Amino acid sequence: MIIKEARSTSYANWRKFDDASVKVRNEIDRLNKESQIKPDKKAENDERAGVLELSLEALHTKKEELMEYNSKVCEMEATYANLKVSEQQGEVMKMAAEDQGKIIETARRIARGDRVPWKDEKKLMEFNKDMYMAAKQAGELAKRHEKKKTLWKEEEELELEDPMEYAGNQEMPGPAPDMDTSPSDVAPDAAVLFDSPEASE
Repeated sequence: MIIKEARSTSYANWRKFDDASVKVRNEIDRLNKESQIKPDKKAENDERAGVLELSLEALHTKKEELMEYNSKVCEMEATYANLKVSEQQGEVMKMAAEDQGKIIETARRIARGDRVPWKDEKKLMEFNKDMYMAAKQAGELAKRHEKKKTLWKEEEELELEDPMEYAGNQEMPGPAPDMDTSPSDVAPDAAVLFDSPEASE
């Protein structure tokens, strides 16, 4: 399962178990209140509340398992995103170093008196006006004037992938918790509450 699917699936499952926990907690509270109002039902309600407390513990355990897995998914996503950012920074730095080398070569050519394309001169001027002026002055004194081709091919642009998108599409390593388990599977004694909308009110 890829990371973005693992993240959304584990969170959706966590929400399902959280909603079930709320319903069980509300039913326990309702039973406790009813026991205070109707003492004759206290023994029956206390027994049912005790069973529901065990169901609530089982639901909380499953929620913790899903939350722990979701944390691992988020950590892996951040790790993959950071790796992509580092890789991209390396590419950007490499491209900047190559451009700087081309700019220095352009300055050297101009200083020797060679004629370079306007595009190359413009890049040198944008990089450092003083270096450009010094190269132009040295070029005026030089005797040879050889025509040179541009050092830059078509405008080179580095296309960078979104690191979070890249990370989300990576395979999530390790085993995942069972995402097909429902609250009714974990807490069968409380299953009747999960389909009952009034139980959460």
